[in-house]
Amino acid sequence: MNKISPEKLKLIAFLPLSLFIIVGIYLRWKCLDEVFLNEWISRDFDRAFNIFDGVSFPLAGPELSNGGRLPGPFMYIFLCIPLFFHYSYESIFAFNFILGVGSIGLLFWVTRRFFGIYISALCTILFSLNLSNIGTITFPFNPAYIFPFTILFLWFLLELTVSRKAMYLAGLGIVVCLGIQFHYSVVTYAFVVIFVLAFFKIRIGPKVLIVSLFSILMCLLPYGVYKSQNHVPNNVGEDLSFEEQEPSVLGKIIKMVIVQNTIRRISDDRSFFKGNDHSDVFKELNWFVLSFCFYFMVVTTTVRAKKSGIDSCRKEIVVLAMFYIPSLIYELSHPYKGHFWYTYIFAVSQILIVVMTIAFIFRWAQKASVKVFFSSVFLSYLIYFSYHSVSFVQEFLSVQPKDFKQHTYKKSKVLLRTLMERLDLTPRELYEHVYLRDYNPMSSKRVELASVRVGENIKEEIADSSKNCFFVIDPLESTGLAGLQFNLFLRDGDLEAKKVHEIVVDTGAASRKLLAYEYKPRFNQACYRNMSNPYLSENLLLDAKKLLKRPRISGKELHPVIKADTLGLDEEYDSSLKLETFRGHYVFFNSHTQLPFRFKLDIKKKDGKYFLRGDIENYYFWRGPNYRMRRLSIVFINKENPNQEFSSVILNPDKVINTYGSTNLKWFREVELNKDINLTKDQFLMKVSWEINWHEPNDHCCSTYEFNNFILKKFI
Repeated sequence: MNKISPEKLKLIAFLPLSLFIIVGIYLRWKCLDEVFLNEWISRDFDRAFNIFDGVSFPLAGPELSNGGRLPGPFMYIFLCIPLFFHYSYESIFAFNFILGVGSIGLLFWVTRRFFGIYISALCTILFSLNLSNIGTITFPFNPAYIFPFTILFLWFLLELTVSRKAMYLAGLGIVVCLGIQFHYSVVTYAFVVIFVLAFFKIRIGPKVLIVSLFSILMCLLPYGVYKSQNHVPNNVGEDLSFEEQEPSVLGKIIKMVIVQNTIRRISDDRSFFKGNDHSDVFKELNWFVLSFCFYFMVVTTTVRAKKSGIDSCRKEIVVLAMFYIPSLIYELSHPYKGHFWYTYIFAVSQILIVVMTIAFIFRWAQKASVKVFFSSVFLSYLIYFSYHSVSFVQEFLSVQPKDFKQHTYKKSKVLLRTLMERLDLTPRELYEHVYLRDYNPMSSKRVELASVRVGENIKEEIADSSKNCFFVIDPLESTGLAGLQFNLFLRDGDLEAKKVHEIVVDTGAASRKLLAYEYKPRFNQACYRNMSNPYLSENLLLDAKKLLKRPRISGKELHPVIKADTLGLDEEYDSSLKLETFRGHYVFFNSHTQLPFRFKLDIKKKDGKYFLRGDIENYYFWRGPNYRMRRLSIVFINKENPNQEFSSVILNPDKVINTYGSTNLKWFREVELNKDINLTKDQFLMKVSWEINWHEPNDHCCSTYEFNNFILKKFI
């Protein structure tokens, strides 16, 4: 019987590989039509568009769960690449798709280079159907882009350790420093590099070391500037841990050393941001396969290293280190259990461990029957894994969302365009004049791009400030926060209702009826709106940093946790010493909540009457204390009658604005002052008084109310 030639074997391996790659690309392509967004993605896309438009250049990356930002702006520069081809969200989605498909090809090339065609083919098959990588197409948030960097890291690490090319150390430093600007989990790879340098006793020449350190410094330099200029809060997040806890100390230590928490976490990975959970069979099978292959590979590599030396198993040690060291760091640090994307850094090493173990067993087995058995077992696993991946994606794509909050980008674009057409609003007017209860795009750019069709150019349109406001709600929503907000809106005596517009939105899947209540505030105040991106008040952090650098002035702040500073002050009086205009700009910082807010006060005299306008802007750190400003007023006290106070309310606790929750607030209100207020120079005291409601993230029982005052102008 003739043996099959190596060329024919490669051809046989290539055929199923091509089939699986085609299936993987097809699944990614189908997911490309079901992309959905949230405030994180709007935040990141806004910053990329700002760089491309020359509006601003951020020096730090996406926000961290516990306050602060990722160390560098590379992600936003990276997202500018597709904008050179087409100025749209769709171009970024397509770019993410290309990265997903390109990662398949890059993994094949790297593994083919170091492990041979057969291991490479099996790794590529498993990666092409990897649900975590496929899921990032539907939700292009910041960790979605780290897959190419994990493969580059594997390549450079193998070149450093197996090919013994020390110059790749600089490349590893760059990959890690740029990778952590997408997600902090990549920082665990730095410890992998340190380990392999020490374990393999790799000598690094001074030239390579200098180039490596310089490269790392250049990657992190923008963040160093950011840290020196901006306020970054202390770690204020809740206590995070794995779900399963061992009752005994010994059990915890054993579980930590054998990284079972991490293996279980990887096996339970939900994969899709809004997808269903995996079946228990799939989870348990993944757990068993990964556990068996990992421990088996540890044992066989150890035996082989003792028998034949470390050089005989360098590749195995590198792969195990790339998996085990980040796993052990996770065991010690207890990352947030709700964020399944922490498993992304394990995808490549996990696949390699499984495939290399199967390959070792196949080579080790002497009898044909044993080879057939293990081949059948692995083939069965591969078939089940493939079937589950395909069916899981199909199930995800078939789910119809219940409300606009869960709609894809494409369908929400129809919603926004329909509102603009039916209410006769420009994108800027929709952004500034509409409160949309059932959907929040969180970005003016998002609304702007929704107004154009593919191939059209965006027109520069200025909002008409004289247009009325709109409160848009689904009439079927009548409970919970929606009902509370709607009732507050209907009872608001400061609003003059005009008429109700009935709007039918047809997204292709189903029609939805919305009611748009048109209204006009009796006072000059901001419309209720929900489209402010909660991450784009960066100048406020600059002011907060400057404020915190200054020493506390005794007697200036009347509350022990409040710091304040005057950013600008201008006042004018007429010949009779009566106030004509007053303009003040202030920044406040609360050391409890770690949050700053800015306040502008403008008083002007018109037709013998005084009008006061207050503008508020605050900043919210994700997972910081849940902070809400309930009330803000300007209080006047006359020197002749200090017991009498006149108060002008800028923010009321019984308004819709106070139900927004933990997002940044931009609000203004202008009111007429009481005619009895004496605003003679040096004869009146003026202070801002506010009340905030907050609680720590891990404090679910109680809220804290704080009343604060700051004197804007004293008696003389």
